[in-house]
Amino acid sequence: MALNTTQTHSVRPVSHFRRRVLVLFAAILCGLGLLVFHWVPFQRALYRAKRQCLIWQTEWHLRGDHRVVDAHFLVLYPPGHQKSAEEIAHLASDAYAGEIANLGIHPTGRLVIAVYPNRASLNDAVGLPPQQNNIGFYWHGVIDVLGPHGLHQAIGLPLSSYPLDGPVAHELGHALLNLGAYGNYPSWFNEGVAQWEDLRQTGYQWLTAHNDLRTDPLYSLSTLSNDFYQLPHQGLAYREGLGMVEYLAHLGGPNTLANLVHVLGHGTPFDIAIKRTYGSPIQTLFDHWQHSLHRSV
Repeated sequence: MALNTTQTHSVRPVSHFRRRVLVLFAAILCGLGLLVFHWVPFQRALYRAKRQCLIWQTEWHLRGDHRVVDAHFLVLYPPGHQKSAEEIAHLASDAYAGEIANLGIHPTGRLVIAVYPNRASLNDAVGLPPQQNNIGFYWHGVIDVLGPHGLHQAIGLPLSSYPLDGPVAHELGHALLNLGAYGNYPSWFNEGVAQWEDLRQTGYQWLTAHNDLRTDPLYSLSTLSNDFYQLPHQGLAYREGLGMVEYLAHLGGPNTLANLVHVLGHGTPFDIAIKRTYGSPIQTLFDHWQHSLHRSV
């Protein structure tokens, strides 16, 4: 009798449960792949959505306020402050072209400015104690500012000094940087850019008895990066931020700061974005900036 040399192998069917597990596993792998390769666009979309929700929340909260509307700004103001709102809209429009050119930012819609009549109402709007020494604030899409009368009451400056001493150009700098770089920067850079734009537009600098960059002891870069808003000498911390941003703005030519903001907007970590834009680590640039001050102590 001849032997049958053909071997047969039975294939065990995959159960429905195992098939579902395999499909779920494949879906998880695909999801992880999307997160790995598209995490930054996802983060940016989420950041934009959160920012827009907070803008809508502010508009709803201030729905009883009056408004001034121009090509670039929606200014919300309480009854009786129309003249102040018109002045603020004018100041913002004057600063707008220069700031968007310097930072390379081109907003697609109107920026929202909320005008507050006194410091207590401004601080309440952003969740701070009423006695905080704020004259302006930027938070996720909304520029909050004291009006001229509020600034006069808070600091005692004449109404005529509002274009120079008011917060409009400074807070607009914060807003445009945030639109372009999605919050991807340390606090010293954030405040430095806002002050740099304010200086360029109005000539204003925050000078105190203890923030002379040539004579007063300076904070280190790591201290500025890690504890900026908790430092005891805020005037010095702010002035260092301004000095460093001004140094970076002049270091690589007229478009270099805008190029840096563009790189940051794509999610590149700050230190890597600096190295990619300027060719040197941020600590090296910080040391060079300090050397350029020709300090006397």
